[in-house]
Amino acid sequence: MISRISGKLIGRKPNALIVSVNGIGYEVMVPACILQALEPLAKDQQVELVTYYYLQMEGMKGIPVLVGFRHEMEKEFFELFIGVTSIGPRSAVKALSLPIPRIAEAIERGDTGLLNSLPGVGTQKAKEIIAKLQGKSGRFCLIRDEGAEVARWPKISRMKA
Repeated sequence: MISRISGKLIGRKPNALIVSVNGIGYEVMVPACILQALEPLAKDQQVELVTYYYLQMEGMKGIPVLVGFRHEMEKEFFELFIGVTSIGPRSAVKALSLPIPRIAEAIERGDTGLLNSLPGVGTQKAKEIIAKLQGKSGRFCLIRDEGAEVARWPKISRMKA
């Protein structure tokens, strides 16, 4: 299994980076929220990504696919997210268009509206995500990175007795 990839950034696609490792160019799918954070990387600059590896089955053949992340926490959230029955790796890459802390906060709050706004996530799928992941994604609300939007919990006012 491929768990990391490190090399020169040689190209970009709408949902992927092309990374050259010892003369071999690897296409690594990357969720939009992470691509946006990696936007400042210039061509021929070194990049290191934590990867999720899977075989996409098409008919009788399997196509190896890498999905890239900046760090393990993002990968762990992705693995949690694809644990929802109706979400596979490709649809998760498309759906993760907002910063992970914001999506995790929406799950914890039961915000079907925000989840419904993610590409490929309808009302029913949003309800499934909440049902499966609520109570499990809270720690991802705390991810802090340069360039990443950080979810902030509202202040809770206490009632006086």
